[in-house]
Amino acid sequence: DALVATYLHNSLYLLFWMPFLLLAVLFFSQIILASVYGEYQEQVSDYMKNGLRNRKKGIAATFHILKQNQTCLKTGEEQEVVRFPTFEQLVDVLWTFSRPEEIAQKGAVRIAFDAMDDNSDDVITTDEFSDMCD
Repeated sequence: DALVATYLHNSLYLLFWMPFLLLAVLFFSQIILASVYGEYQEQVSDYMKNGLRNRKKGIAATFHILKQNQTCLKTGEEQEVVRFPTFEQLVDVLWTFSRPEEIAQKGAVRIAFDAMDDNSDDVITTDEFSDMCD
């Protein structure tokens, strides 16, 4: 209200009021931007957490499909593992979805399996499978 009255009296008073107007506009736009960014950050965080949760479920489901039971030599307990022939069949199936230039040689499958097999017992355990997928 005071701005309009002083401006009508003398237009040079606009130079006095303009910095206050600019500061107010910038201040309120920053508040709005901060609140919108906060909401956006929460949504992205929830999306990432949900994606990670679904990824872990998918890894567990894949291992469940591929697993076979085997008695552990050290402890004598049954453990769920993936053997090399099963892994090789999985790679063969996945190769059908790849472009020809991305297909590796057959020997590379054994090298990859051995790299995933941390304790060199010729099977992949649940932990090794999860590490491989991450």
